[in-house]
Amino acid sequence: MTNGLTWKIGGEAGFGIMAAGAILSRAFARAGLYLASTNEYPSLIRGGHNTYTIRVSDKEIFSIIRSVNLLVALNQETINLHQDELTKDAGMIFDADDKNIKPAKGFHLYPVPLLKLATRDGGAKLMMNNVALGASLAVVDLPFEILAGVIADIFARKGEEIIRENIQAAKAGYEF
Repeated sequence: MTNGLTWKIGGEAGFGIMAAGAILSRAFARAGLYLASTNEYPSLIRGGHNTYTIRVSDKEIFSIIRSVNLLVALNQETINLHQDELTKDAGMIFDADDKNIKPAKGFHLYPVPLLKLATRDGGAKLMMNNVALGASLAVVDLPFEILAGVIADIFARKGEEIIRENIQAAKAGYEF
C-alpha cells in the first residue's frame, strides 16, 4: 500500500455511513497504517446524502486528497455525485441486486448483494454498511479479524447478539 488508498462510502443519511467510516478508520489504524479521514453530511436527520472518506497509507500522510481509489456506493446518488473523483484504476462496490443502481463504466466493479447478505439471517437493512466494510477489507487484502475486533469493541455496550449480527454481516461481505 505504498502509494496509499483513498476509500469513500456514500449513501442516504441514517444508514450507518458515519459508523462505517469510523469502524474502517479504526481497522486501518489497528493494521498499523496511517490515515486521515473526513465526513460530510447534511443538516437533515434522514434522507440527505452522507459520505465518509479515508485516505490510508503505510507511509505518513497529512491530508485527504480528492482522488478516490475505492468507492462504496449504497445508492445511485453516490455514483452520480462522486464518480468524477474516481481514479482511472478505481474500484466500485455497490449492491448487485439494486436495479436503481447503474455503476459507472470503466472501473473495477465489485457487485455485491449488500441488502441480501445483510438480511439473509434476520439482519437489518442497516447492516448493509457492514457487508460493504467486509467487501472493502477483502478488496484491499487486510485480515478480517482486524475488522471483527473493531466491530466487537464498538458494539460492546449493545450486547453479544448485536456484535454477532454485525460481524456476521461484515464476514458475509468479506467472503463474497
